[in-house]
Amino acid sequence: MFVLDSMNAAISKAQYDGKYEDKHYAPQARVYSQLLPKLMPKIHQEDVALLWISQIRKKMNVQYGDPDELAGGNAPKFYASVILKVARISSGKKDGERVSNKLKIEAVKNQIAPPFKKAEAEIFYGQGIDKERSLIWTAEKLGIVKKTGSSFAFEGNKIGRGIEATSLFLKEHEKIREMMVKAVKEECKW
Repeated sequence: MFVLDSMNAAISKAQYDGKYEDKHYAPQARVYSQLLPKLMPKIHQEDVALLWISQIRKKMNVQYGDPDELAGGNAPKFYASVILKVARISSGKKDGERVSNKLKIEAVKNQIAPPFKKAEAEIFYGQGIDKERSLIWTAEKLGIVKKTGSSFAFEGNKIGRGIEATSLFLKEHEKIREMMVKAVKEECKW
C-alpha cells in the first residue's frame, strides 16, 4: 500500500522550481491528469493499493449541489475506485482529556461495493477504531440491540450500562459478539 498524505500538500515541479510571484494555473490538476492514466495500469498489474488523503475545499457561490471539492481537478475522482468522505462529529473525553474522535464516514463513490452507504466509528488515539462500539451503534440502529436510558440489551438480556461498559462486555464475551455480528449481517443481507 502506498499512501499520499496529502494531495493538497503535493506541489508540481513548476511550483517547486518557480519563484513565489510566479503564477501557475491548476498545476496539480495537469499533473494528475497526465500521471494517473500511466500510473493506474501499473497499480492494477502489481496489485497495490494507493490511498490518497485530501482535505475538502469549498466551492464559491454554490447554491445547489455539493459545495465540496477535492484537490487535483477531476482526474483523481475519475480514477478512484472508492472515495470516502470522513467528518468528525464529536470528540470523546476521559478525565477531561480528549481520547477519541467520533467520525461519520460516507462512501461518495464505490465501485467495489454498493455506493452511498454511511457509517459511524470512534477512533481512539493510539488504538484505532473501537469495533465493538461500531457494532453496538449499528445493531441499535437496526433494532437488534435495544437501548433503554443508558442500558443496552441484546436478545432480551442486559449486556451493559453505557457505551463504554457495553463495548468492554463484548470484548470479553466473544460468543455474544459473534452472535450480534451474525444478526447484523442477516439483517443487512450480507
